[in-house]
Amino acid sequence: MSLSKKRKCHVNDSILKEFPFIRPGQDEAIAFCTLCNSSFTVGSGGRSSVVEHQQTKKHKAAITVRASVPSVTNFFKRVQPSQSEYDLAVQEGVFAYHTIRHNHSFRSMDCTALLNRKLYEPKFSCARTKCDAIVTNVFAPWAMTLLTEDLNQAEFVSLSVDCSYHGHVKLLPILVRYCKLQSACIETKLLDFVEMKEETSAEISEEILITVRRHSLEDKVVAFSADNTNTNFGGHNRAGRVNVHTKVKDSLQLEVIGLGCPAHIIHNTARTALDMVPLDVEYLLTKIFGYFHIFTVHVERLKTFCDFVGQEYYNILGHCNVRWLSMLPALERVLQMYAPLK
Repeated sequence: MSLSKKRKCHVNDSILKEFPFIRPGQDEAIAFCTLCNSSFTVGSGGRSSVVEHQQTKKHKAAITVRASVPSVTNFFKRVQPSQSEYDLAVQEGVFAYHTIRHNHSFRSMDCTALLNRKLYEPKFSCARTKCDAIVTNVFAPWAMTLLTEDLNQAEFVSLSVDCSYHGHVKLLPILVRYCKLQSACIETKLLDFVEMKEETSAEISEEILITVRRHSLEDKVVAFSADNTNTNFGGHNRAGRVNVHTKVKDSLQLEVIGLGCPAHIIHNTARTALDMVPLDVEYLLTKIFGYFHIFTVHVERLKTFCDFVGQEYYNILGHCNVRWLSMLPALERVLQMYAPLK
């Protein structure tokens, strides 16, 4: 009777599961220990070979060294943040939103974050760099997502542009105006902010069309608003063919209405209507401001009259004829101070 051949053992799933520090070696019968960085055979003993390896001096010494050295994972944050970390993130987000809501400089957050950390929350950290990152990587994508959802539901939109200089940089804000169906209100949102090299009608129209196509608005544009310049509308009669309005209309193949600038239109209308008043309002505002602007004696006398009539004193606002938007606040301030002024 012949003896049966002994079966050779190998590293199987049960060994790997029971001993997490064991890995398969170069051969199926070879096991590799990750604790002591040594290989041994399990071909004859299987699981018992692993148990015997655990009793070796080299393996025990490796366990002692591993226990005395702290794990580097202790220096990293957990994947799942705690509720306090969530609350702290909300606080930092609120301060970042407060900064952009009131047009504060990101540099101010260096000081604000330090004060909050000393007065309220020691772990608060929302200085300039982090505030910029929150606004750029959280609020901006979120706002664009909301805008995209609204534009997908809108049937018609109008575009508004107005080039302006920021130092030596030429900027082109592109605004979109649409009706929000859920709230039945008119919304005006910033669609894009483009830095331009030139201010030609070709470049302006190209940037507008790129933005329109990016947001899939090719079939929804019904009106275009901009300053009443030759570049935008081709003169008073709008007969030109190389202006922004014509290029956008021809490229989209839509009958886009040219609205011009509503603010200029309203101002010109009001200015023409004021010609019927037997008084030059702009001249009057300029003279009143000049009388009180740098003369302390005049201001003190006006304050005396304010006390006499029971009127709180307010500074007289100036108006410049080339900055016509300042006319209304200046006129309202004169009317507010009419009792002591007369």
